[in-house]
Amino acid sequence: MSDATVRMLWDVVASDIQEAGYDKHSALRLLERVGISLGSPVAWDHLREAMGVESPDTARRYAHLLSESFVLLTVFHWAMGGAFEPSRQRKLYFLDPLVARIAPTLIPGGREPTSDGLVENLVATALYASASDRLTQADPLPGAIGYWKSRDGRETDFVVPTDPEPWAFDRVPVEVKGDSRRGISAARLSMRRSFGRGIVVTRTVLDVEDEIPAIPIGVFLAALATRVERSEADP
Repeated sequence: MSDATVRMLWDVVASDIQEAGYDKHSALRLLERVGISLGSPVAWDHLREAMGVESPDTARRYAHLLSESFVLLTVFHWAMGGAFEPSRQRKLYFLDPLVARIAPTLIPGGREPTSDGLVENLVATALYASASDRLTQADPLPGAIGYWKSRDGRETDFVVPTDPEPWAFDRVPVEVKGDSRRGISAARLSMRRSFGRGIVVTRTVLDVEDEIPAIPIGVFLAALATRVERSEADP
């Protein structure tokens, strides 16, 4: 996409931000921080510093607005007991990959997201489209995707419902990795210890002999089916 297209997209986003009474420059800095933090849980205080706003709650309100405005996807921490924990740190992704180009294009010297972060972002949006019947996720919804982190620091990128019913609590873990055999093995070990099963999404490696298969991202995404009936808000 051309820079002109990116700027046109930003004009639309900035218009929504200003209409809601928020500052577009702070929002732009938030998008930059999201881009360089893809795949990592975010702390509101770190976002506050990046945006130059006074309080972590202000950063939270900006992120909520952008999630409701089809710009960001919020992924909440999921507990083994079968519920989301909105008080824990959350992950933020771009709902449309084109949004990832806004901050690097408009901010002089703006930092680009890493390729690994963009790959995980692609998996996040595809999983969400497959698992949820909502177009946006600003609050934790039953049946939507989450991520998991243990008390000793082990983390799984996504936990995805295995049943389309909105109140289903059964989850399968999905870990996004490159093609490193060591990385794939470590991901399998962690998921096997915590969940007893899982899927590793790789760049190109295909290995379905293990009980936790490694599947190339192209094959994995092609196998996901987007929910046909999706709405903007709860009925």
